[in-house]
Amino acid sequence: MNMKKLLTIICIFLIFCLNDVFAHEDMIITLQDGKLVNLPEQYQPASFDKNEFILQLGDKQIVFPECLKSYFPENHLYDLFLTASWYHDLSTLPPYLSFSIRPKGKDYSFNILFDMDTLIPFHIGIELKESEIVISNYQLSIDEYCLREIEKAVSVIPYIKKIELKIHDTKPKRTPL
Repeated sequence: MNMKKLLTIICIFLIFCLNDVFAHEDMIITLQDGKLVNLPEQYQPASFDKNEFILQLGDKQIVFPECLKSYFPENHLYDLFLTASWYHDLSTLPPYLSFSIRPKGKDYSFNILFDMDTLIPFHIGIELKESEIVISNYQLSIDEYCLREIEKAVSVIPYIKKIELKIHDTKPKRTPL
């Protein structure tokens, strides 16, 4: 086998390997009338109240403590982008819901990743636009006080599954005399 064929085979092999590594994409989640759309059934009902800062996924709810609310501008002038992933290799990363909070007119945004099974954030970061071509990402630490407040803010709520009732015709039957 000549060297050119060998290099071609190696390149094709690497392309297939790297394709699997980079194939994962987050699902875009939309917020419509407070409901989170595009999440799977296991996380329903799913909602986020932007005024009260209450996130619900299934039977879990978190009322954001002040340390999480601080990433949202008080004047409510921000864009909120939501994405999620629950179909990746869970041995490396839990299923997550990502909040990207982008204050209007600023050159930064905050990112909070919530574990979808516990609603505990496991990553908070800031993305800084340093120039037209340079964007830097930094991880922010969650201090012990904030972590305790977050854990206290998560609760399990009574969850009633949707039950479809079939209504039968209740008209009385007439019997001939």
